[in-house]
Amino acid sequence: MLLIKNLVSLLAIWGLLHVQPASAQEVVKPDPERSYQSIEGWGSSLCWWAHMIGQWEDEEKIDEIVDLITSPEKLNMNVFRYNIGGGDDPSHYSTENEPGHMANGKGVRAEMEGFKPGEHSDYDWTADAGQRKILLKIKEKRPDAVFEAFSNSAPYWMTYSGCSAGNHQANQDNLKPEYYDQFCDYLIEVCRHYRDEYGVEFRTLEPFNESSSNYWGYMGSQEGCHFDIDSQIALIRILHERLQASGLDIDISAADESLLWQAINGLQAYIAEGDIIAKLGQFNTHTYGGSKQEKKQLENLVKQTGLRFWQSETGPIGIEPSGVDAETNLENNLNLTQRMFDDLYLMKPEAWLDWQLFEEHNSTWCQLRGSFEQESFYPVKNFYVRMQVTRFIKQGYTLVESNHPGVLTALNPAGTELVIVMLNTTDDAKAFNLDLSAFHETAESAQLFRTSYAEDCKQLQATPVSNQNLRYNAPAMSISTFIVDVKAYDHASFSMVNGYFFEKGLDSRFSGSSLSVVNNSYKDIMNSSNNVLKVEGEFSYFFEKDFVTSEAMRYLHFKTRVPGGSDATASKLNGEIVLNGDDQWKDQVIALEPGVSLSELKFCNYSGLICNADSSRRRGFITSTESSYRNIKKKILTLACFQESFSSLQSFQQQSVV
Repeated sequence: MLLIKNLVSLLAIWGLLHVQPASAQEVVKPDPERSYQSIEGWGSSLCWWAHMIGQWEDEEKIDEIVDLITSPEKLNMNVFRYNIGGGDDPSHYSTENEPGHMANGKGVRAEMEGFKPGEHSDYDWTADAGQRKILLKIKEKRPDAVFEAFSNSAPYWMTYSGCSAGNHQANQDNLKPEYYDQFCDYLIEVCRHYRDEYGVEFRTLEPFNESSSNYWGYMGSQEGCHFDIDSQIALIRILHERLQASGLDIDISAADESLLWQAINGLQAYIAEGDIIAKLGQFNTHTYGGSKQEKKQLENLVKQTGLRFWQSETGPIGIEPSGVDAETNLENNLNLTQRMFDDLYLMKPEAWLDWQLFEEHNSTWCQLRGSFEQESFYPVKNFYVRMQVTRFIKQGYTLVESNHPGVLTALNPAGTELVIVMLNTTDDAKAFNLDLSAFHETAESAQLFRTSYAEDCKQLQATPVSNQNLRYNAPAMSISTFIVDVKAYDHASFSMVNGYFFEKGLDSRFSGSSLSVVNNSYKDIMNSSNNVLKVEGEFSYFFEKDFVTSEAMRYLHFKTRVPGGSDATASKLNGEIVLNGDDQWKDQVIALEPGVSLSELKFCNYSGLICNADSSRRRGFITSTESSYRNIKKKILTLACFQESFSSLQSFQQQSVV
């Protein structure tokens, strides 16, 4: 067995060192102008892993696990859902001689303890010590932690079946209507106790879990409770009223449905009621099933409500392959990450959570695997796959459009750090061209971290950025994260001078010996008319009225191109301003002195095409920002700007762009 494992590792390393030629490059162009949600955080439910690990005797191992989960240098998780157990009929729990029905299903871990064992019993605040210990350690490690309390089922004695796993008919409600008030009080009292006794402030309280589902049945594998949508609405009204009277600062969240069509139906019903949305503070959904169209539909619905939005639980249901060895485990992990990207880009939740972090019998539903009984654990490959996202896209970062479904991009709040996470879920190397031209400035290299068969979020040699392009061959079955320093455009600095657009075409403001407006057949320059100027010799542009430059508005921007041009032809002409003359559009920036009154711009000795410097958004060619473009090659063009009196010729040297 050891020989086989070593052979697999050697083959994996060989694959990385001998990457097969990648196919045609796939272009990734992050667009900071198309920004989406700010990420509140990453996280997980605490049940059931915390319930078990919190009972370990080895305190150092418990702390090590909490550190792996919460450390900013590891999984960097800060959003956690605490499960308020309902508690089952005591006769249903496991004994030394016979496992209970939940132990036969999801394991002894699913046998959650309730806080009120009977209708007339006192609250037992010693219950659930294991999960509570983990909760408090997280609170200590992460002062920024966000906690939600949620319920899978009401206490068994409030139900029709007398079992907290569900009704005899799994598609029917199990909580008796006459216990709605007591169930709400039960949830509120647990939240109050945790606030008063431990200083834990639950921001939200969720009374449901996959409530429209039809699999919560009597003597089932875990706590669960069906609620029809009408029942959900009735319970929300009662819970809201009681929370308002409780003095607790907690919002209601709902409804944590398993499938997106169920979430859509439920939210549509909430909206139709008229009063329910105002009683909620957050909408949660799981993404165990649902199409891309449903993700987008749900995003639009949530946007209408104005509610905070979480993807509050998911896992590899429906993700292939199922994961039975190291190779298929990684493929499963990467495919689940693609679901993550789809969720984040299409639904736009502010937090994205896993269901379980620790498993005993698989490596795909978890980040840590081990034995509860033996108090042992180790990180699985999914730990490093998840870390490629959650470690680097930190809390408060904003997702921006990547223009590629397999790439997630985000900016830090200052707009100075761009994180790019690239997936390759194929069996072949994949070539990417990362185009960073939408940014004002970029660093000359990017940090690179990668997880693959042979690597575990390993930092590799920095990747060069040339002419605002980063070219990269992603190995087969890998996830790569780049961190690059950038400077985004300052919107406020791009005040535009109305009417001063080259693209407006030939009117009284243009004069030239051979000057015409032509369609930009190259399609690599965009402006409102899609036209550019064709110039032969020289031409002048006359301002509609004199424009006086200032410190705040003195930078001239435009683009030039000479079809068939080259460096060789450019060197034959002389000019005080040497600009682009090759067969690609180049961005140009000229710094004008402040206090100059402009009435005419004159371009001399030039044959080619000219467009204002708009790169799909900014159409003014005089702005307040300096050196907006990088790596300008010295080409051909003479630019002269005449003062109002025409008494002298004012020439301007090309700005150094670095």
